[in-house]
Amino acid sequence: MVVRFSIALISFIAGTSFLIGRADSPSALIFRKDSIPFATPKGWPAAHSNIISKNKFTEEGFQLGKKLFYDERLSLNMEISCGSCHQQFASFSHYDHNFSHGINNTLTNRNAPALINLA
Repeated sequence: MVVRFSIALISFIAGTSFLIGRADSPSALIFRKDSIPFATPKGWPAAHSNIISKNKFTEEGFQLGKKLFYDERLSLNMEISCGSCHQQFASFSHYDHNFSHGINNTLTNRNAPALINLA
């Protein structure tokens, strides 16, 4: 069940990213109106693709991603969000257990990795 949800979520995110990135898409016009600059910190490697140049960061896009990340309705039982395991105070990881808690508070077979330094 977790695998089906993961596949559905990845498909949703990929589809949304595709629509947002299309120049002829109405949503692309909304999300590209005021782009937020993306700066690579000094000493960090450059991004390996041109996705950032084709799909500019915007405040609207940032707020949509944040809302989806914390939306519990996207889970199988509508009780946990991505932010349940990828906890902001812990560098978006789940540090206090060997394995992350899943649906119905059962332990999964993996721990949520940190979501930092990702573009």
